[in-house]
Amino acid sequence: MRYCGQSDDFACGPIAAGNALKHFELLRSFSRVRVDFLKRFKCNRFSQGTNPIDFNNGIKNINENLIVIKRMHPSKEIFDSMLAKGYGAIVRFEWAKWNTCHYAFFEPRNKTGILRTWYRTANFWGGSIAMKLVSNCDVKLNLFKTTHKSLWVWFVRKR
Repeated sequence: MRYCGQSDDFACGPIAAGNALKHFELLRSFSRVRVDFLKRFKCNRFSQGTNPIDFNNGIKNINENLIVIKRMHPSKEIFDSMLAKGYGAIVRFEWAKWNTCHYAFFEPRNKTGILRTWYRTANFWGGSIAMKLVSNCDVKLNLFKTTHKSLWVWFVRKR
């Protein structure tokens, strides 16, 4: 799977949605729909990215073949359970270190092998590296902190 990386500092929301659609084979090329996605999610350089309300409104009906379930502040157990059931996850979380929020896509999890302790993600760290393995420890630290108040998750899968 060839995911999209991020070449700017504001389009992580639309990129996460595009990567989810690509994963479930509901989108071939993100570059062809990039401008439409930026408009759909009301994302631009001046708004400093995508507001979670605008993202929620944009993702709900993005494709009739995509099931979307929104959860605010799910536990790590719920998160892992949904990934094990074949859902991917578009996650909005806070980078406290930089005082900003970021969106990334997590693939559904495999119950065997390396993916029991690692997550395959798209655009987790931002930048041009699109696909990355992220450790269980990094996910706990960056997403499921007890002080974390801005974790929004959209679990997605193909109908």
